[in-house]
Formats: sequence, structure tokens, C-alpha cells
Amino acid sequence: MAQDRSTLRTTAATERRPPTAAVQRSAVAVAPSPAQLLQQRLGNQGTQAFIASTSPAVQATTGAASPRSSVVAQSLSPLIPPQVPKSGVIPVSEKEGVAPTPAKVSASGSKAPPQSASSATASPPSTSKAPSGRPATEPPKVSTASGGVKAPAAGPGGKAGSSKAAAPNARKAIGPAIAAVQRRATGARKHSVPGVSVASAQAAAINPQTEQKRAAATQTMSNLDAAKAEEVKRIEFKTKLKQAIEAATPKPKSESEADKVMKEGATQASGTLRGQLTTERDAAAGPIKSAAGTEVPASSQPAPPVSTLKSEVIGPPPAPVSAAPVVPASLPPERLDYSADRAPADQMMAENNVTNEQMQEGNDPAFGPTMKARSSAEEHEATAEAKYRQTENKVQGQAQNAAAQALAKDLAGMQGVRVQQLGKVDTQKSGTKDKNAQARQRVTETIDGIKNKTRADVEVILASMETDAGTIFEAGLKRAETAYEDTFEEAKGGVGTWLTTWGSDWDKLIEKSLGTARTEYLRQVDVAIDEVATCIATKLKAAKDRVASGRKEVEDFVKGLDASVKQFGEDALQAVSEEFDTMGSDIDERRDGLISKLTEQYKASYERMSAKENELREANKSLWQRVYDATVGLIKKIIEFKDMLLTTL
Repeated sequence: MAQDRSTLRTTAATERRPPTAAVQRSAVAVAPSPAQLLQQRLGNQGTQAFIASTSPAVQATTGAASPRSSVVAQSLSPLIPPQVPKSGVIPVSEKEGVAPTPAKVSASGSKAPPQSASSATASPPSTSKAPSGRPATEPPKVSTASGGVKAPAAGPGGKAGSSKAAAPNARKAIGPAIAAVQRRATGARKHSVPGVSVASAQAAAINPQTEQKRAAATQTMSNLDAAKAEEVKRIEFKTKLKQAIEAATPKPKSESEADKVMKEGATQASGTLRGQLTTERDAAAGPIKSAAGTEVPASSQPAPPVSTLKSEVIGPPPAPVSAAPVVPASLPPERLDYSADRAPADQMMAENNVTNEQMQEGNDPAFGPTMKARSSAEEHEATAEAKYRQTENKVQGQAQNAAAQALAKDLAGMQGVRVQQLGKVDTQKSGTKDKNAQARQRVTETIDGIKNKTRADVEVILASMETDAGTIFEAGLKRAETAYEDTFEEAKGGVGTWLTTWGSDWDKLIEKSLGTARTEYLRQVDVAIDEVATCIATKLKAAKDRVASGRKEVEDFVKGLDASVKQFGEDALQAVSEEFDTMGSDIDERRDGLISKLTEQYKASYERMSAKENELREANKSLWQRVYDATVGLIKKIIEFKDMLLTTL
């Protein structure tokens, strides 16, 4: 390698090109061409050696390369890719039908480009034949860039580059939060059975004193209705009356006794009958009169248990729900690895035998834009993850705060709905209690009034019975007494009979006359007894009818109370059920709204993170696309430079 130039001149006799005619140059300074620059740096022999080392056709003409040519070719290796034919396209083997494998970069300190989809397709496939005689694998199509530069099928933005990942399913991602919210909503919807709530309100409406008073009045009416009214025992009454008359009108033994019996017998008998009438009347009307005069005390009735109105149980507010599931997870490092974007440029350099070290060692101004573009791309690629993480942390923090606020607000809203609706249920229950209590009080007062009115009416009827019976009996006795006297006088005869009748005949006449008078007296008394018995029976029936009427009123009002209580219960049941249903639907609406809100928040946060990642990804692709384009342009220039040299030299 350390041979001097004079030795190289003697060892390789290179055919010179014939001299060309001098070309008249204009006065304007023209920049030297690349070929001239190369000639100035290497000389004609060095340039010819370069051409010989890079063109198989030239080598075939001039024979084996001289040692000087080898030295020159080695000195040019940092600038010119070796083994590039004049066409600029790596030939495809006609025998095997596939492109040869690109040479690997072997320069010291250089790194092999990462394997990509396009580079993988550049490797030689199996050449085994199919049964039909055709190759098992079709020869790959090799696209060429402008100027004949061999390039991969896809640049940084094609299949060879990285691609945007599909967004996760938001509802699935925040599934734990959704499940927790649904559990909280289910707990907030719980309530007592509507019928139980209404029943408790109706039970609380029962006042022990009111119930005892109504029960006592009802029992008094039942006792009145159960009291028996005996009929006047007329036959016994009449039998006792005859006995009284017999005792009051004994057979006279003298005229004076006869005169006394005649004058006082009826009167004495009437007095006895009056006492007997009182006895018979009381025997007939006694039970109902006693029942009417006796009131069942309220304290004697069993007191129902006291029940207080219980409010609906609101319970503690829903437990907090973690906002963590609503925060999108950090992207894995591999999502932020954009090294695949450099693969097309690296592959293209590898396939054209160009390395970074060659461009750096070449120290040619033409390599500057490519090196600068590559440096910018590598710097962006190295700092992309850190830039993204800053945005990601900010978005995640905002997502955490927004989700926590939404959860706290809507969970509190669920509790607010529960408090509001259960409060309405309590109001409905209180109203039902008051209505029931008022209805019970009203019915109790009405029944007590019916009882008092019935008792008073019965007492009036019984009093009128006593008065009317006495009046009727007195009138009957007076008629009997008059009939007794008249009949006795008529039977005894006048003065003539008295003057003509003496001794035993007189006694017989008086006895007979008294018997006739007694018979008439008894007849008149029988009539009076029948009238009195009819009067007593009529009055007792009126009293019993009045009791029955009062009892019917009591029963109707009790039924009315039952109907009112039943209607109150049905109305309250419907109202309470509606309040519970409203509570459930409002809580469900808040639950669904919260879940939708959290889902949208997750989507928005993920989209912001994804947008930042996509921004960095696209920027990285763009930078490497510039590297790719610059590299293509550089290689084109190199090939054009080589072509020009071949043409010039």
C-alpha cells in the first residue's frame, strides 16, 4: 500500500485517450464539473483506476486491475459505492430468477440496519421448483428510483414503516368503573315493599282511645239489639186479676159489708191491678229498658297496640368509585419505538453499499444535507418518547380529575334522588296516616252519636209505653168500676125490691148482684188488659225497631270506615309505588348518564394521547422520509457522477 506514485506509473501501462481539441471558454467563470474535481484530486490515472474497479466491462477490456488501480479504488471507497454497474441497477440472476442478497455493511463501528418488512422481502427465496416446472416463488419485483437507484418497495410512510394502533374499546377499558357505578346504583334503588310502607302508615293512624270508644259504642248497640222484649202474659195477668178481685170483693155477710163491697170493691181491685200491671210491664220491657240504660265503658274494651310511623331508611351515601379505570393506560414503550421508520433509508443505503461512515469520511459538501437530515431524524426519534410522556402525564392527570369529579357529582346525585324521593314517600305515608286517623275519628264520633241517639229514643219509647199503658189501664179500670157499680145497682133492683125482699132472700139478692157486677167488672178489665198488652207490645216493637235501625247505621259506618281505609290504602299504595318507580328511573338515568360521560371522557383522553403519539409518529416518518429522499438523491448523484466519469474518461 505504501508504494510511491512513480512505481505505480511503471507497473500499469494504461491506454491514453487521444487529445481533444481545445474548447473556447467564455469569460464567465464556470464551476468545475464533478469529473474535473475528481481528476484534480486523483489525477487521470487514479480516475481511470476508479473506473476500472467499478466497471466489469472496463475490466474485461483492460484486463486485471493493476496494483495502482487497487490502491486508487481503496482511496475512493469512502465516496463511491463499489461494484455499481453503469446502469445503476444491480443485475438479476437470469439463471435463478431472483435478485442477489444486498451486501451487508462491514465498515468498522457501523450498525446493521434493523430488519424490516421490505428488507425481509429482499432476501433470496427458495429456488425449489413447483411440479409444473415453474419456481415455487415468483421473482420479487424490484422497483427503481429515478436515475436507476435501487430502492425498497415502501418508504417510511408505507408498509415498511410503523402504523397507528387501533383504539381500545372504551366501555371495555373502563369496565371496572362501570361495574362499580352499576352496583352503587343498584344499592341506591333499594326500598321497602310499597305495601309494607302503606300498611305501616295505616297502623300508625290507629289511636287506642278512639278505637276503644268506637268499640264501646258498637258493643252498647249490640247489647241493645240482643235485649229481649217479652210479650205481656195476658192469661196470667187476667188470672192474677181475678184473684185480686176475689180478694177485694169477698161475699158480704151483712148489709153493711155488702154496701162496703159495692162501694169499695172495685176501687180496691183497681189498686191491686195497677201494681200487677207495673209488674207485668216491667217483666216485658225490663231487658231492653236495662240495656238502654246501661252504657259499655270504653275502658272495658281491649286497646290496640300503639304503632309509630317509621320513616323510609335512606342509608349511607354510595361508596366512592375509583377514577383509575377511566384514565387511559400509558402506551407501552414499543408503541413509541419508531425505529422502523428508518428501515427504508437504511435498506436503500445497504442495497447500494453506502454507509454513514463512508459519508462522514468522504467529507464532501454534497453529503451535508443527507447527514443533517439524518441527524435531525435520529434526534427526534431519540426524544420522541420523552416528549410524548410529558403530554401523556398531563392528559392522564386531567382525566383523573375529570373522572373523579364526575363520579363524585353523580354518585351524590344518586343519593340526592334517593333522599328526595324517599322524602316524598314519607310525606305520602304521613298524609295517609292523617287521613286514616281522621276517618277513624269521624266514624267513631258518628257511631257514638248513633248509640246515644238510639238509647235516648228507646228510653223515650219505653217512657211513653209506661205512660200510655198506665193511661189505658186507668181508663179501663174506671170503666170497669163504673160497670161494676151500675151492674150491681141494676141487679139489686130499686126501692120496691129492697122493701119486698127480706131475710135470706135479700142476702141471696145481694150476693147475686155482686156476682153480676164482678162479672161485668172482669169483662171490662179484660178489655183494658188487652189494650194495655197491645200498647206495651207496640211500644216494645218500636223500641226494638229503633235499636235495629241504630245498629244498622253503626254497621254501615263501620263498613264505610273499612271502605275508606281500604281506599286510602289503595291510593297510598299507588302513590308510593309511583314515587319508588320515579326514584329508580331517575337513579338509572343518572347511572347511564355517568357511564356515558365516563366513556366519552376516556375516549377524549385516549384520543388526545393518541393524537400526540400520532403527531410524533408522523413527524418521525416525515423526517425519515426526508432522509430517504436525500439518500436517494445522494446515490443518484453518485451514480450520475460515475456515469459522467465513464463518459468523460
